[in-house]
Amino acid sequence: PIGVPCLWITVLKLHRRDIKEWDRREKVSPSLKGIGFLFRCYRPEDPEGQLLDSQGVEAKDTPALFQLFEDVFDFLRRITLTTFIGAVSRKSHSRALAGVCCSVISMVIFRDRLPFQTPRTNLLGVAATWQISLHYFLLFIIATKNELGLLHRMLPDWTLGCLLCVVNVVTFVYAFQLQWAECKVRIEHEHCRLQ
Repeated sequence: PIGVPCLWITVLKLHRRDIKEWDRREKVSPSLKGIGFLFRCYRPEDPEGQLLDSQGVEAKDTPALFQLFEDVFDFLRRITLTTFIGAVSRKSHSRALAGVCCSVISMVIFRDRLPFQTPRTNLLGVAATWQISLHYFLLFIIATKNELGLLHRMLPDWTLGCLLCVVNVVTFVYAFQLQWAECKVRIEHEHCRLQ
């Protein structure tokens, strides 16, 4: 869990100058092609550290170093929400509560940063972090109900199962709608470019 983020940080630091000089209107240069997945989707930064949107307009006041290593931070977030949560306690309601806390913190941080270039990707990221938080919250309710005997008659298992299904279906439909709209925009741009 520690080796991969350290490797990514090292590779990004070695190529930091090339990444800063890369013009986002062009394809990734051959020297950066193998590591493009680590930075391509995130908002660009200018040499003074001000983040710029895809048109070069100042977008947010986040330090440039934080933006470059966005994928590393996301990788560490995923490790925290899976491995760390499992090691917190032997009691499932304590693990679920730790998951709720960590997922809400990551949701707030993601919402404040909005690291991706396209607004639709940021919306999808916010929806996904809400989905993770709701899952941990529902797991907390299930674990509390089973281990402590609370809410047993008020919330039968099938209602919580249905609620989890609804959360997943709504997120899937929302993601599909965003992707559909993005594809339509790309097709229109391609059609206009060809004419």
